[in-house]
Amino acid sequence: MQRALIHRHVRTIAHILFQYLEQPGLLRTVASILQTYERRAQAGLESDLEYLRVNQSRPGDAGLAPPSHIVELIQTLRNLYQQRHEDIRYQRGAILEMLIYHLVGPRYKANECHSNHRFVDNHGRGVTDQVDVAALSQNKRQVEGYECKLKADGIESSDCTSLAGLADVAQEEGYRTNVGFVTFDDEKPTKRKIAYLHSSSMLQAYGLDNLGLLRNDPF
Repeated sequence: MQRALIHRHVRTIAHILFQYLEQPGLLRTVASILQTYERRAQAGLESDLEYLRVNQSRPGDAGLAPPSHIVELIQTLRNLYQQRHEDIRYQRGAILEMLIYHLVGPRYKANECHSNHRFVDNHGRGVTDQVDVAALSQNKRQVEGYECKLKADGIESSDCTSLAGLADVAQEEGYRTNVGFVTFDDEKPTKRKIAYLHSSSMLQAYGLDNLGLLRNDPF
């Protein structure tokens, strides 16, 4: 996953989605593509990329034309799906993780926000498994931790236990906490899956319809 996070395809797609997060239909269309297509040469990909092009095009002197960032986005998606199956699998998930890092990171200082980070307590003992996007500010006395899944069905009980444990330990140490899951489904199915797996009320749900909330400090 670390290799996927620094891949140029992942960084390009995540950056474009971050820059144009409020552009109508863009995130939802790209999310659908990443959820649907898991390997190279799957039927339907080119049709969906063409739909993305048309949907994001605007009138111009020569008729409908997509802006430059959409052209770059489509070509990068096409290039992503020309790789080995294993690379495609990791990079699809890394795009969501990198997007959330872009949303959360700006409110923290350097070295306070990380990808794939494992929390430890004051005695150096592990508190969590690796958390996809993790932030810890000793100055602000606050902790954030988010697991990123392409689909709500990908959330597992062990993920819930890890994040709930983080919230418990952080609050015992006097930190404010906001932990939860981010998926490319909507908030409601994400919330339902969390509730099915774990009883903790501290686990938040973020999906396509409320992803923008992560731009803002949750405290």
